[in-house]
Formats: sequence, C-alpha cells, structure tokens
Amino acid sequence: MKIKINHIIILIIVLASLQYFMVSLSSPIVFGDEGFYASLSSWISENHIIPEINPYTQNLIYGEKTAILPIFFLYEIFGFYFGEIGVKLLIPVFSLLAALMVYMLMKSFKNKLAGLIGAIALLMTPAMVTYGVMGYTDTLLILLSLLSINFIIKSFNDNKKIDMMMSGIFIAMSLLTKKSAAFLVLFLAIYGFSSQDNKKIKKILTIILLVIVFISPWIIRNVSLFGDTCFSILTINKGNCGSVFLETPEKIEGLEFEGRTANSGTEIGLLQFGILNYMRFANGWSITLLFLLGLGYVIFNLKDKQNIISASLLLSTLPLILFSTLRVEDTARYMLPMNIGIIMIISVFVIKLYERIKKQNKYGAYILIILILLSFWMYGQEKINTMKSVKQFSPGFIDGCEWVRENTPENSILLATYMYHTRYQCDRSVAIANDAEEIYLTNDETSYQHMKQNGINYIVVLTGLITDQKLKEHYPIEFINYIDNSNKFKKVHDNTDTYGNSGVIVYEVL
Repeated sequence: MKIKINHIIILIIVLASLQYFMVSLSSPIVFGDEGFYASLSSWISENHIIPEINPYTQNLIYGEKTAILPIFFLYEIFGFYFGEIGVKLLIPVFSLLAALMVYMLMKSFKNKLAGLIGAIALLMTPAMVTYGVMGYTDTLLILLSLLSINFIIKSFNDNKKIDMMMSGIFIAMSLLTKKSAAFLVLFLAIYGFSSQDNKKIKKILTIILLVIVFISPWIIRNVSLFGDTCFSILTINKGNCGSVFLETPEKIEGLEFEGRTANSGTEIGLLQFGILNYMRFANGWSITLLFLLGLGYVIFNLKDKQNIISASLLLSTLPLILFSTLRVEDTARYMLPMNIGIIMIISVFVIKLYERIKKQNKYGAYILIILILLSFWMYGQEKINTMKSVKQFSPGFIDGCEWVRENTPENSILLATYMYHTRYQCDRSVAIANDAEEIYLTNDETSYQHMKQNGINYIVVLTGLITDQKLKEHYPIEFINYIDNSNKFKKVHDNTDTYGNSGVIVYEVL
C-alpha cells in the first residue's frame, strides 16, 4: 500500500498530540479552574439537570447562580459518563482536532507543508501546551474558532447557504464556550468587508442573525430563571446572574487582605513581567522571531488572500489584550486565539522562504524545514515537561480529601482557600465567604461567629499555604494559631507526619 504525504503529516500531528494525553492521563483533575468545571459537570452527569444554584458553592447564607456558558460543561458531562478517565481522555482531544483543523485550513490554500508547519506550531506553542493538558475552556475555544473561521472563509468564497449556516452554528458555540469568542464577530466583519463579494453586508448580517438564533435558547433559559440574559454585554444587571445572599454578614470596615497571592512569577502584570519575557513564556523564541519576520512580509503583501485572513485575525483578536494584562498567566490564556493568526503568518512566511531557498538548493530547503519544526518542538517539549510536574498536585492534599469524602457527611460545608481544587477532590460544598476577611483576619470570636453564620463544618488547611502574610489564597499564621488554641475547633485529621509541608490538617468547627 502506498503511503501518501497526507498520512505522514497526520501521523506526525497525532504523535505530537500523544504527549498531551500522557500528561492529562497521568495527573489528577485539580489544577486551578479544573475543579470548578469538573465538580459541577460531575454533579450534572449524576443528576441529569443543570441546577439553578451551584451545589458546590452553597452555604447557609450564600450561593452562586449557574448562569454559566454551557458548551464546555456539556463536553465534560459527556466525559463523566465514562468516569474520570473519560474527562482526562477528552481534554487533549481539542488540541489534536485543532491541529488537524489548522492542517486542513492551510491545505485548502493548496499547500500541505504549510499545514504541517501550522499544526506543529500550534501544538507546540507553550501557551497552547499549558491549556491543552488542563480541563479549561481555552483549547475547545480554539477548535471551535478554527471551525468558525473555516466556514466564514468558505461562505465568502463558495456562496453556499450551508457554509453560512455552519458559520453561525460554530460562532454561537464559541460564544457559549467563552465570552472572548466575540472576536469572531469582529473577524467576520473585517474579513467580510475586505472580500470582493457584492453581497458581503447581507452575508455578514445573515450570519450574525443565525448566531443570535442559535444562542437564544440559552438566553431564554437565563431570562426565565434569573430575569436577565446573563450573556456578557447583553447583561442588564449582573447581580441577577451571580451571587445569591440570603443574609448579608456584617463587615468590619478597613479589614482587608494584602493581595491574592505573592506578587511574583506569572502572577505579576504584563508590563512588570516584560514583553520579551512574555514572548518567551507564551510562544518561545522561534515562533516569536518567525512571526515578527512574517508580519513584515504580510504588511507588504496584503493583496494575497492568506495574508488578508491572517491580518484580519490579528486585528480581531488584538482587543482581547485590554482584558488580560493584570496577570501574565491570564494574558497567555486570554490571548490564545491570537495564535491562530500568528501560526498562519508563520506558515505562509516559512513556505515562501522554503520556496526561495529550494530554487538554489533543495536539500538546504529541507534542512530549513526540519530545523524550524525541531525549534517548535523544543519549546513545546520544554513546556510539556514543566506541565508534567505542575499537574502533579500535592499528594497530601489528595489524601486529605479522600479522608474528607470517607469521614464527613455529604452535606458538609468546607472552608478552604483553594476552593476549586477542594470542591472536586473532596466532593463537598466549599464556602465562598463574602466575609472571608472577618473569618481569616480577626482571629477571635468574630471569626468563629462568621463561620457558624455561613454554616461551615470543617476547615481544610493545606499546610504549604500557611504564611505570615494576609493573602487571600493562603492561611495567615495568626488564623492557624487561633483555631489551634480555641476550644471551638477540633483537629480531626492530620497527615503532615507522612507528607510534611504538603500535608493537610482538617479541623471540625464545633
């Protein structure tokens, strides 16, 4: 049987994606927002209904409405029908399909090699690797965005109604995955008006109308439950879509945390971190350099169709930076859609360079491609190795949550600073206390009374988070000293003898 170049390219993409699966399957679902999505998705898969109030946030005086964007939850719910392993297998699939979609998109421009370059560049972009192995919405958004872009381009090329309908469907699904998908509407407008189609305005408005039609059931659901659309810019009153207060705790004026976490590493802002450091962190030097060179080529060759698409994507995703500069980690995450335009520019530029060198020396051209792909792989592999360790969360925490699941009532309410992590691993409601300052910073009877008012039954302390600072995602040492020395709390579990600073101490609130 003759092996075609298509088969070889797809095999390379699949082999690259296997590294994602290895990280996802070998690590717990615990990191960051994973616990938020996984806990609610697991509950829905068992109860077959999307609740009005998130059962994992409820305490005696507070709850959170589930005015959520539903698409990612639907995928995780499906995964949970096969158990936790189903979700772990599902997470990297988005990246694999996104890479294949890049290949198909670039191949439609009559260049398979450009498709390979783009697919590997996407898979091995450090920011893509980071969120490709975690249960976050971002790589699903990239996949749905690529499908949207593909059908938007087709709708202005082929004049088929089915392409306009598919554009509307995938833009709507993207918007129901993450609100930053609004860039697709901007791309639709920019690319649409740059086309030579005489019916461009009609097509743009038709696709937008289809988007509205497809998202309307979810908007109707929110209006009927919460009295508001709860849909980004259409929201009239955010208070209708977020928190529910049955009772408002008394606040102490002037009492406040010093910050969320220690102000270092990727927790600092973009400008403080530095643009060059950010480029290295999010993209790696090879992608950054090729993008900057390719951007110059695009600017001077804007009549080319591929360059118009790339420029339209860059312009449409640029506004996302306005919402993502407070933390470098968030910048890399929220700006991930810009990578679609970046890899298209890189692919086109590298192919032009390859073709020019090939005229002089074909072996030199082959070596160029190999070196470029290896450079992508180097930075991607570096991030994959990092994520292997990052995703291996504290074993003491996992063990402590196992004890909580086996030894506390199912309706228990926990107090923990890592709320999302604790929700899923401990399978219990974790209080989102509006009066967290009064609980963690007063260190007297006031703290106890606020815990009782919230209905908190247990305090889960990850000892590695105890600090002498007043940080939201840590436990101030004064607070630990208070509960250790008060007769209103009882230590019921402590695995620090086994796990040391990675261990967990559980206190019962009496």
